[in-house]
Amino acid sequence: VDGLRDSVLAFSENVPGTSAKDVMDMVLVTQYFDTMKEIGASSKSSSVFIPHGPGAVKDIAAQIRDGQLQAKLI
Repeated sequence: VDGLRDSVLAFSENVPGTSAKDVMDMVLVTQYFDTMKEIGASSKSSSVFIPHGPGAVKDIAAQIRDGQLQAKLI
């Protein structure tokens, strides 16, 4: 966790106009695409249909964030 925090802070400090939230959104979207790639690459996986437009990916990132925040409250 410390490494991720340090990387996020370093990126947001060194790239003008970005915030830590922007960096975390980019990480979530990257993980989403990696997951979709792995599901598609497996011969034993079932089909997964998920809305895939830019707005849908943003919604998925928000849902992941909300889920993590709710888990911290439990």
